[in-house]
Amino acid sequence: MGALLLLAQKEGKSLYPPMKLFMLSALALLLAFTPAAFGSARKTQTHITRNEAQHIALSDQPGGRVTAAHLDRSRGHAVWRIEIAEPQANRVTRLAVDATSGRVLSGRKTTR
Repeated sequence: MGALLLLAQKEGKSLYPPMKLFMLSALALLLAFTPAAFGSARKTQTHITRNEAQHIALSDQPGGRVTAAHLDRSRGHAVWRIEIAEPQANRVTRLAVDATSGRVLSGRKTTR
């Protein structure tokens, strides 16, 4: 690009068309990479779907029934919060399933 500008100056031609082309190219590159740079930082990275998280939680608590499931953030990580009612219906187990790896992080039983 620099050689083209020097050649245009020596021949007495206008620098406007090459500079316009350079600026438009730089702007196009900037706009092309902006969504990739900023959009991925805001997205929650989840590899485990709600259905998969529910199945993982039920495998940890057989015989139960899922009563609630929602995606949450805990210490900067995406976590599925799953609530399972046990067959006795007076006990509830709350599990946290890592939304990236599918690992059960914690569980707590409570009485309704």
